[in-house]
Order: sequence, then C-alpha cells, then structure tokens
Amino acid sequence: MQWVVYALAGSATAKVACGLAVMGLASIPVVYLMEAPDRQRAREQLQWLVLVDAGSRVVSLRDGASVFDSAASFAMIRGGHIDLAILGAMQVSQTGDLANWMIPGTIVKGPGGAMDLVTGAKQVLIVMDHVSKRGDKKILNDCSLPLTGQRVVNKLVTSLAVIEVTPDGLRLLERAPGVSVEDIRSATEPELLIDGDVPEVII
Repeated sequence: MQWVVYALAGSATAKVACGLAVMGLASIPVVYLMEAPDRQRAREQLQWLVLVDAGSRVVSLRDGASVFDSAASFAMIRGGHIDLAILGAMQVSQTGDLANWMIPGTIVKGPGGAMDLVTGAKQVLIVMDHVSKRGDKKILNDCSLPLTGQRVVNKLVTSLAVIEVTPDGLRLLERAPGVSVEDIRSATEPELLIDGDVPEVII
C-alpha cells in the first residue's frame, strides 16, 4: 500500500541525523531521499537537463546541488565516505546478513552497487516490508537467498517494526501503529530481544 511506503520513508527519515552523507538505492529508500525535509525535490519545473535518481524517477536539482558521475560515486563508497546506506532487502538474518540482489531462477540484472555500499558505508539501514507478498518471513535465522553481504546490517525499519541488529541478536525497538509485539514475533523467525514495553513508532 502506498501509505506504507511513505510511512516507512518517514520513519526512516527520523532515524537519520542531519549532516550525514546518505546514499539510497531504488524503491522505498529512494522515497526516503525524496521525502526527507532537507532533501525536498523541486517538482514544479523540469529544465532542459533531465535527471533520474536510483529508482529511475525524474528529478530536478535544488539550489547548491552538485552532480557527479558513477566513477566518483563508487570512489566515495569504496573510500569510506558514505555515513549511511539505505537499501531494501529480500531477506535479513539474525546476525545482519543481507540478501537483496537476486532470486535464483529469475531474470537478474546484477548486484549493482549494493555489494559496494554494504561494504563501504559506515552504517546500513534496511527499509522493507516485514513479510513478502506471499506472506513469507523475510527476517530469518539464516538467509536462503544469495548474500549481498555478511553481518552488514545495523538497523531495520519494516512495515511492522524498528529492529536493531546487536551482537546478542535482534532487538525490537519500536512497533508500527496498531501492531502488537505478538504480531511482530509471529512474522519474524528469530527470537527477538525485548526490553520492557515497546513503544509505537511516531510518524
């Protein structure tokens, strides 16, 4: 549902401190970049130069914006200059393993920059639906799909909850409005660490 996408993006926005170098890839992470208050796109006019973001959406530039090529982008990533990477996921494990680039037997374009991002960024935030369209759990004890990176995820913002990856396991920090702790537990394979009452996410 569209409201879920924007609610996720808004919740993710609240988790990001000002002044960070942030990079997002496609889908919900791109909605985050468009909705963040200090990154609003000017949508009213398009000039002769047509620009697209990582989700192939047409965008325009704010005053003071700059543009750099793909080579510079990867130099920033591989040089450790990205504070936070925001990505989607097909599966995440209890130890922070990430699978987000292919499902065997389907058409695969390749991992793109995801492998570089999860290796080079200082923090990795996953923004995703808690379960698949078929209702399958996406937060698992171990990923069954090919991995993008091992032990790379720091935090998840899902359609049901905000979860932190810790050395002791997955810690439930917040729950979506109207969602119970039991709802989250039943949709999550690993046992969740819970400290006292779990507050609702403020959107």
